[in-house]
Amino acid sequence: MKKISVIIISLIFFTNVFAQNPNDAIVMFSSGTVRIKDFKPVKKSDIIKGSYYYNDNWYKGSLLLIDNKILKGYPLKYDLRHNSILIKTDDGLRETSIGTVKEIQWENNKNTIEVLKNCFLFNNSKDIGFYQFLNNGKISLLKKTNLKLLNSNYNQVMVSGEDYYKFVKEDKYYIYTNDKIYSVKKNKRKILKFFKDKAVKVKEFASENNLSFKNDYDLTKIFNYYNNL
Repeated sequence: MKKISVIIISLIFFTNVFAQNPNDAIVMFSSGTVRIKDFKPVKKSDIIKGSYYYNDNWYKGSLLLIDNKILKGYPLKYDLRHNSILIKTDDGLRETSIGTVKEIQWENNKNTIEVLKNCFLFNNSKDIGFYQFLNNGKISLLKKTNLKLLNSNYNQVMVSGEDYYKFVKEDKYYIYTNDKIYSVKKNKRKILKFFKDKAVKVKEFASENNLSFKNDYDLTKIFNYYNNL
């Protein structure tokens, strides 16, 4: 386990370097990072429900670190609340800030490889976290999963509502083309605009194959079709 120990030491070093950037709205903790504005403080007595992991399952995969070293073959989990990556090793759990990681690749429970790239790799991105590449090509469709903390809506007078805080995940979509990131809705008209002179062909392909612009799997087929024209 010497190799993993050396890499973990490197991760700690890079975490400290990342924390020194005064422009990042981030506070460092031993367990990772937290964006202050994302979460309102709650009392310890408050009940919080819902998962704050990108996936609840452990996915075996690899991490491309900021020094271009690769850590591979370990089960991984992405903690959205603390902006950190959990690494399950034979010596126990290890954790590192997302600031130490350029890219994640893992095999999901559908036996397909997911590729997630750190938002800081993209010049015009203002996001913190990872974009999942749903496809690769001249135009790529990206998905970013964000975490929100919903307040309790319990009404004591009416004795109704939920008396607990709740973590919920929401997905936002982006298009990556010509080295730039563009936010986009899962809307046929808005997506077709990016295909320009080939929009008619793409629209016909989607219609003939009953593909939905609301479905991730179908959208991947649509983008792959465009990139192969």
